[in-house]
Amino acid sequence: TAAGTIKSTTSYDRRFNGGAALAYEVIDNLSGRVTKYDAYDSNDRLIRSTAAWNGETTDYTYQDRDWLQDLGGNIIYQSAAETIAQVIARAETGDTVVLSAGTQTVTGSINVSKSVNIVGRGKDQTIISCSTPGKSVFNVTSDNVSIRNLGIDYTGADSGVNTGIFVNTPASAINNVIIEDVRISISGAGIGVGIFFKNAGGTVGNTDINVSSSTYAMGIRGYNDANAVSAVVINIYNS
Repeated sequence: TAAGTIKSTTSYDRRFNGGAALAYEVIDNLSGRVTKYDAYDSNDRLIRSTAAWNGETTDYTYQDRDWLQDLGGNIIYQSAAETIAQVIARAETGDTVVLSAGTQTVTGSINVSKSVNIVGRGKDQTIISCSTPGKSVFNVTSDNVSIRNLGIDYTGADSGVNTGIFVNTPASAINNVIIEDVRISISGAGIGVGIFFKNAGGTVGNTDINVSSSTYAMGIRGYNDANAVSAVVINIYNS
């Protein structure tokens, strides 16, 4: 198949009732007729998937079906009408949430309290922007969470602690949070922390962190207090 050409065109009826879907099919609480057009590259990898239902069309591009499928669970794409918090809420344990490209502005912390994979379209393609002081852009309180392929721009730092990704567990062990291929930029007053593991551990790989603070700046911080149930172990690599 030539790169970028339509390999298959399928029109079929499918009812979405929370059941399993194809690896690169939209998962939604909709019913009706679905038409899909899938484009593959010369290595037989899916690079574009267009799904249409009830007269509305959504186009997903540059997604490697096999790589996303390897993360496990269903693959859930953020729709144009959803916030990041809403699409994460729609996911179930083990699912992979694919965020849309572009800059998305948040005013509060994005809470991640279940084991999901959060994947952007690239660290310079999916950008999460926050200017609200004293927040953690991502607040992770569950084990087996991964955050990949996105950028965080935080300009709301104040006199408190201002964090790009905060992994925090007051009562149980978290040791498998994975942060890979992420770009974090924090600027402003106060204490700026790119990634903060509190009573928790995990892996950080191929991640760019730039923290500019008038008080105190940290790229990656690991910290245990009296509530910790295990030692903090953070694996850091570049490849």
